[in-house]
Amino acid sequence: FAVSRMLQKHVKLEDGVGVSGWKIRVHKAAIDASTAKDALASQLQLGDVPEMVFSKNRMSLEHEETGFVLYFDAVDALRLVAHSPPQNIKVKASQQWTQSNQSHVDAISTQGALTPEQHRLANYDWTFTTTYNGSIQCPKGYNTIDHYSPPASPSSSSSSSATSSTPSTTVGSGNTGNISAPPKFIPMDKLQRPDPILFYDEVHLFEDELSDNGISELSVKVRVMPQYWFCLLRQWIRVDDVLFRVLDCRMYCEYGTNRILRECTRREAPWSAVEPRIRDLKQLNDVNYISSILPITEGPIMQIIEF
Repeated sequence: FAVSRMLQKHVKLEDGVGVSGWKIRVHKAAIDASTAKDALASQLQLGDVPEMVFSKNRMSLEHEETGFVLYFDAVDALRLVAHSPPQNIKVKASQQWTQSNQSHVDAISTQGALTPEQHRLANYDWTFTTTYNGSIQCPKGYNTIDHYSPPASPSSSSSSSATSSTPSTTVGSGNTGNISAPPKFIPMDKLQRPDPILFYDEVHLFEDELSDNGISELSVKVRVMPQYWFCLLRQWIRVDDVLFRVLDCRMYCEYGTNRILRECTRREAPWSAVEPRIRDLKQLNDVNYISSILPITEGPIMQIIEF
């Protein structure tokens, strides 16, 4: 009876759904043209942008009473791509070429230093790894409260070499390797209940095949239920013969609470550590499977957003 009563409160919109004071909307458009991408790269001061950018795609979750809006946008995500990434990731072919042409590399390096502008354009993170966890607008203001973050340790540092043959924890464990497990935060028991789904959609923000050396894609999914909504923002990166990386940001909100639980994790391991767990080539493209076996290298970072 309770679920039936909640179902009566939702309203279908042309581009989404309205439920319990929230409007969840999705807008999808075509891939940006090359001229738009060139302009975006210049605007963001990046050497390049992904092959497929959906700058007009947008997912928004608006709380009508307070005017709070959580939204997801490709341009905002690309703003957080590092200009000088901590890891100098190179494809296998690049490593082999450098080793066999060291005299040529040395000759280039003695021709003169790059200008700051040339260095910036040449050294952006070509995997387009972003720390983006959503954008917020709120005229009345909001607070972000740190709930939990794991203690720093050498084994969980993301600055370790991407080509290392030893991951921070055993691939397949799916945990941080910390002695104490993080507290329960987002109520997974509620997410796993077979309640009716009022609305579901996925929005792609960008995608790049890394010059035929893998994949880097960012997308966001939303699931609207009778008592809550849940979002998963996920970046999936595979650099062939080098590494696997998955960055997840989960957001959960129960209606009537005026707060969002946000939990972000980063999972990563070198290719050599994951390869023994691959039984079928299809698994190389199965982000859910890869994510389930990668160790957590950062996080979980748990925050409460109050508005």
